[in-house]
Amino acid sequence: MFHVIKRRIADVEPTLYKTPKSGETFTLGEALVEAEGVLSAAAATAMPDYICAGPKTAAGILPVIPVLPTTVFATESSVAVAANLVGAKVTMTADALGVTATTTGGVFKVESTDGAAKSAVTGRFAG
Repeated sequence: MFHVIKRRIADVEPTLYKTPKSGETFTLGEALVEAEGVLSAAAATAMPDYICAGPKTAAGILPVIPVLPTTVFATESSVAVAANLVGAKVTMTADALGVTATTTGGVFKVESTDGAAKSAVTGRFAG
């Protein structure tokens, strides 16, 4: 799950309400892309447009926050992210809830890692 840990500007991302893809399940903290006005889970190498901020409303719309280059997120990796990857861009996991240690096609720039098997990682989305 991606969650905001700090912002490099004083402004806070607004919560927006967008139309989710029909039949798809969404999870708090999931990275999402928007195509033709509809949200879906981001692919591992796709720059996300939004992060899911809660469950669908009764009207069937999804609260999201926009992904900005000034927002630092924390997440967990699916494998160890070594200290030598600080500054590198890594891909997201297949479920769009975390990151991997794969750098080819990476969209999440690592700013810190604890190096554990399932590392606590911080960084920014930078396509």
